[in-house]
Amino acid sequence: MDPIMCVFCPGCATYMDIVIVLDGSNSIYPWYEVQNFLSNILSKFHISPEQMQVGVLQYGEVAVHEWSLRDYQTTQEVVEAAKNISRQEGRETRTAYAIHMGWYVCQSFISYSHWLVNVSIITHSAF
Repeated sequence: MDPIMCVFCPGCATYMDIVIVLDGSNSIYPWYEVQNFLSNILSKFHISPEQMQVGVLQYGEVAVHEWSLRDYQTTQEVVEAAKNISRQEGRETRTAYAIHMGWYVCQSFISYSHWLVNVSIITHSAF
């Protein structure tokens, strides 16, 4: 495997899969800021089956698997999907449960992954 370099340079020798764990509870407001934050981050990545894949898990009272690592093949597809995520809502924020589920998602898709580098990103109201 080539060395990991820079995730913000399209075409760099960066090989990884990212599962984003996203807080969708009622404590997050306004939701469009979460969508914008997510879209802006994802637009910086070079997403392709040969380089980087992204999945999203959203949580509140329950965890919802929004999309899997192989669902979208390009940066444009992932950014568009991020713009269309609806907030799950819920009065509870079960962060520990979501982290556990994010780890499970990473492990369950390891057979689909080309790379064994998995990263989880947790977003919260610190936008």
